Amino acid sequence: MVSRRRLWIVAAVVLLLVVGVVATSGTPEPTPTPPGSFSFAALGDAPYYPWEEVQYRLVLRSLDEHELGFVVHVGDLFWHPCSDEMYRRSLDRLDALRHPVIYTPGDNEWTD
Repeated sequence: MVSRRRLWIVAAVVLLLVVGVVATSGTPEPTPTPPGSFSFAALGDAPYYPWEEVQYRLVLRSLDEHELGFVVHVGDLFWHPCSDEMYRRSLDRLDALRHPVIYTPGDNEWTD
């Protein structure tokens, strides 16, 4: 007979898997920008934690799938560690976007 504890463990694992799939499933298909208008994207404060890395890559991929005039990044490219490597990685990600990027430093860039 399966113990009650084992059932809880299995339920927790299944729940974590479902949350993981939902959190990394990506965004819906882009809709075209109506004629005579333009769209832009604004983002910031990410990724802070390791589990946000996948979501952040999906967001950047989604931006490239849309017809945008430009992308605004409001800063706080990352939280820790503040290193040249982290800044280089963040710059490479923004440079890889096919749209022009306007970047403004956040408090993490100039006070932390």
